[in-house]
Amino acid sequence: MDARVGNVNINKEESENLKIPKRHHPLKTLYSTDIAQYELISPIGGVDDISYLYLALYIPTNEFVALKYTDLTISIDYALIKELKNTIINTHLLKHPNIFPYYTDFIENDRLWTVTYPMKAGACSTILKDYFQDGFSEAMTASILKEVLKAVSYLHRNNLVHNDIRASNILLDFNGDVKLTGYHQLSSLYVNGRLKKSIFTPIGDNHEWAAPEIIAQNTSHNQKSDIYSIGITALELVYNKTPFDEWPSAKILLSKIMYSIPMIKSNKKLSKNFWNFVSACVRKDPSERPNIYELLEMPFIKKAKNTRFIESILKKSGIINKHTAAIESVMQNMAEITEKAKQAQSLDNEQTRAYNEELKKKQLEEIFSDDYSFNIDDLNLENENEEEMDPLEGNGIDPNSGGGIEVMVDQDGSENDRSGQYAYLEFNYLSKSTTISSIQ
Repeated sequence: MDARVGNVNINKEESENLKIPKRHHPLKTLYSTDIAQYELISPIGGVDDISYLYLALYIPTNEFVALKYTDLTISIDYALIKELKNTIINTHLLKHPNIFPYYTDFIENDRLWTVTYPMKAGACSTILKDYFQDGFSEAMTASILKEVLKAVSYLHRNNLVHNDIRASNILLDFNGDVKLTGYHQLSSLYVNGRLKKSIFTPIGDNHEWAAPEIIAQNTSHNQKSDIYSIGITALELVYNKTPFDEWPSAKILLSKIMYSIPMIKSNKKLSKNFWNFVSACVRKDPSERPNIYELLEMPFIKKAKNTRFIESILKKSGIINKHTAAIESVMQNMAEITEKAKQAQSLDNEQTRAYNEELKKKQLEEIFSDDYSFNIDDLNLENENEEEMDPLEGNGIDPNSGGGIEVMVDQDGSENDRSGQYAYLEFNYLSKSTTISSIQ
């Protein structure tokens, strides 16, 4: 009987020697923010236009995750940081089976890492480029879009607008799971606590998929703009390109404002149900487009197959073997990988302790500087029954001295009843010692 690592088959002899990763349980794991606790296995592909996904092993619990990598040095523009911040905040707020989740985020040097669910097949745009150059079949497109519409309906029920639906933001797993990502432009119809019928959103870099009302930038828009993007994405999935493929941005903007979408030249035969679906989505007038619930009831979507069909198509393409060799290599070197992670964790703990000790020392030096030094023995803390008194009265303290405690001592150093020499005592908190700094 075969053991299974994700969707990779390993024979019985190999399984006896390999430690097989556990099934993914995202709600039960608190993931580390130390990159040394993850072993990168193989690349999954690009996502969100500026990030890259890697299949990885989380060593402490021995389970597969995906690491989303973003290079923070690609732009010094604050807009990039704002976009990444919005993506993280928005994604953490969303919870749905068809929403790509974020588990934790951390920065290592100039790299932003996000621990997330391992969608091993990657983004549809990458899958099309590498395995389906002529586009998906109509049945495959319908099956994918059905799952995408479930995610969009969740957003629309919560009065949210995605604003960036396209193939590069649709992720597939080997088992047929479909998840929607790309929430950097997510907008809410709630403004200042009040529900609005429409909102204004600045145009982004998604000119090919953006609705005409967003392109025009002279009016507000609502959730119907997502419907338009779904129609363009349907064409992208079927043809592996949009009607505006390789057009310059200015030409796209003018075309969308003035004309209907152009046809894609192809010999591919598509059903009437497909064209009815697309034409309903891409109408120039937003009020003429169906809402998300009406789209789910259209024949093209109603006839869509389940996720097992998506899994079967991916298996036939050969993409399912994408990570096989890399996974087997990692499993065979698990002892060495685990030891390296433990050493890194031990070093990290030691560095953390050293850093905390140094930080504590600096804080204490600031707190007990000359301006705030005092004689701790003079407080008489052990005598709880002694009457409270003003610390500046009866103790020889000069409030203008700037630090220390001034007391009266005899020539031999013993205290007297306010006659003799002045001595200036200082208490060093770090060395726990009291010294006489000067005698007048």
